[in-house]
Amino acid sequence: ELYVLDTFGTVKTYADGSTVEYKQFFSVNDTDSIQELYNNLDILGIMLVHVPSEHLSFPMIMLIVVATLLSLVQAFISNRQMEKNNPGAVGGGMKVTMYIMPIFSLFFVINVPAGAGFYWTISYVFGIVQSILLNKLMSPEKLKAQAEAEYKAKMKIVEAQASKVRDTDRDNS
Repeated sequence: ELYVLDTFGTVKTYADGSTVEYKQFFSVNDTDSIQELYNNLDILGIMLVHVPSEHLSFPMIMLIVVATLLSLVQAFISNRQMEKNNPGAVGGGMKVTMYIMPIFSLFFVINVPAGAGFYWTISYVFGIVQSILLNKLMSPEKLKAQAEAEYKAKMKIVEAQASKVRDTDRDNS
């Protein structure tokens, strides 16, 4: 949809010389609505329908930098938590991936409409917060201690039942 908005109002010329103006596919009402949406589709001065590589400005550059840095932070936090939870599980391949994924992110944020880069930036923020909160609330140490306590409680119940069965067997003999 962002591509449609970005090409709205442009004229495409074909090899045979014929042209098509994209506006002709819409009614006047639709044309006005689309033009209004296109002109107002910005956040923090970033036109979400523009591709950053074609419209470099301060907000676009900040979007690229912030999205790339947040991608790197999320990968770092994820790898650190995996190493903490499973020592030795994070090998060289995972560490290389930690650096390659932000490079992919950088490439895509530069070459797709800014709306996608903005979405990824917000997604990275939520992913970072989610990782931190889940690790605090459900840390492996805490879950292990809880599981051991539940196991001991169940074993006490099983021992009590086994003792009761033994006592009944002794009384019956």
